[in-house]
Amino acid sequence: MAMIIRFSIALVLLMVPAWVAAEPIGPQKKLIIAGASNFARVESFASDVAEMERRVPVDGVAFYPPSIDRDGERIRLGRPFRGDRLRIEDFEPFIADLRAAKPTRYKHNFLYTYLTTGEPEVAVPDWFDAEFDAVIHNWRVIAEFCKRAGLVGVMFDDEVYYGTYLWTYDRLEHASSKSAREYADQAFLRGAQIMRAITEVFPDIHFLSLHGPSQARPPGDPAVKYGLMSAFFDGLLSEAKGNTRIIDGHEVAYGYRYPVTYATACNAMKQEYRRHSRVAAKYDEHFRAAFSFYLGPYGSMQFTEDVSSNYYTPEEFEYALYHALKHSDEYVWLYTRDAYWWKMGTKGGILMPPAYHEALARVRMPHPDPPVLRNLDAHAAPKPGNAKPPRKLGWPVRGQERLVGYDEEETFGDLWDRYQELSELSNRWRFRIDPLNQGAGDWFGPQVDELDWFWITSDLPWDDHGYRLYDGYGWYRQEFRVPMIPEGKRVYLAFGAVAHGAEVYINGELAGQHNMDGWAYTAGKPWQQRFLIDATGRLRTESENRIAVRVVDYGTWGGGIWKPVKLIAEK
Repeated sequence: MAMIIRFSIALVLLMVPAWVAAEPIGPQKKLIIAGASNFARVESFASDVAEMERRVPVDGVAFYPPSIDRDGERIRLGRPFRGDRLRIEDFEPFIADLRAAKPTRYKHNFLYTYLTTGEPEVAVPDWFDAEFDAVIHNWRVIAEFCKRAGLVGVMFDDEVYYGTYLWTYDRLEHASSKSAREYADQAFLRGAQIMRAITEVFPDIHFLSLHGPSQARPPGDPAVKYGLMSAFFDGLLSEAKGNTRIIDGHEVAYGYRYPVTYATACNAMKQEYRRHSRVAAKYDEHFRAAFSFYLGPYGSMQFTEDVSSNYYTPEEFEYALYHALKHSDEYVWLYTRDAYWWKMGTKGGILMPPAYHEALARVRMPHPDPPVLRNLDAHAAPKPGNAKPPRKLGWPVRGQERLVGYDEEETFGDLWDRYQELSELSNRWRFRIDPLNQGAGDWFGPQVDELDWFWITSDLPWDDHGYRLYDGYGWYRQEFRVPMIPEGKRVYLAFGAVAHGAEVYINGELAGQHNMDGWAYTAGKPWQQRFLIDATGRLRTESENRIAVRVVDYGTWGGGIWKPVKLIAEK
């Protein structure tokens, strides 16, 4: 494994933004353990809950859905999207099991439910199928089970693991004869029918979906992948009443590490998706933003007893989870794989190292300072001034796009009909991370001491320069000379791509921005797109010019300037 090189972050606690304020997390925020190796079991909860509460200080659990045999057939309570009908009387013994438990801390417990049927050969009914009446009935039975068993609601695993792709228009049975808008209207209707059935028996239910409407990107377009999810959730919201909460669990938060990412994602859930809702007033009343948190193997990094080599060390886990709670409306659900919080299971893995238990106990305390940033790449410089370009790509994560490769013609080719290239800036920049977002005061000015800034290149994201575990703000600086500028022509800096947003200063003055108020999943993927910054009247031809670029990386993909920057002028 690559040698671990640590370096300290200078923390000047000036101009500390609100999202890193040092304040404790109150009891109104709830932490739920769910999934994989740490599902709670209905049958044993009464006997296990005292030990579970002693070992793991959270606010609730998700129960793996129980099942029964009826006439030789397995009937699964947590699989409502089937054509066969559930009966509440079949699950009376499980209700009794849960009512026999006497938790003192675990008061916010959920029943885990699935979109998929449990049997790949059994199809989920299409939105237009007559069989969907059974789905509506099954949700009513599940809601009655939760109400009578003393649960606060359901966690809904909305992912399509196999079978019918209910959320994606062009994968559905009648896509050739019905438009995306017709399908969206039908998904809205089905959501309304389901919530109407649920609230007949449990009007204050908490419906926590693992992804929620924020999975549909861009929002408002029913024809995109997961585009029908927004319509379905609008349908749920349309019939919500009382203290019902429709909760976006934001599973894409797996891997988030810094407050700016949580703050930006929360704003997108509460504002951007609200603007596209059919039922904005209901959205304001009943919608809640939540976050997932994943602890386990991540990308090429395994989860082991050697906590220093895990994706989250205990200190990083504690810091990130604090900010997940801080920026959620109420819930954060903690999904853990290959490690057991309570006792060993039967599928392999390890007991959770004690340091994570200790971190979990401290997570609600103030956390103003980010943990010391680990550098996982042996080639990255431990001292400023001697960094070398990366020798390997450092961030393979399944299913995520990698910011590698560069095609000159594809990036800049369409400019040359209107513009001429004057020069290309060096690919070597001075770089410094800014975890407390304090650099906006003066890091673009002439008096910055660059001795504690590292060398970095713009050939690849900063992740591949030893900053794989950093998301948030960072700064690039360099000085450059310009050739003679054509008289009377406008001049621009053309950035090949920056992930995910950029604020550009030329000779100490703000020249322009790109996607600084967006997030990692903004429509059109602006973090992949070239953009121009108007430099007319800002450059000096007789002396050095200084450029400073404030970059924000909102998510777990690569961050920073990752394609060339060219100086161009109108022809």
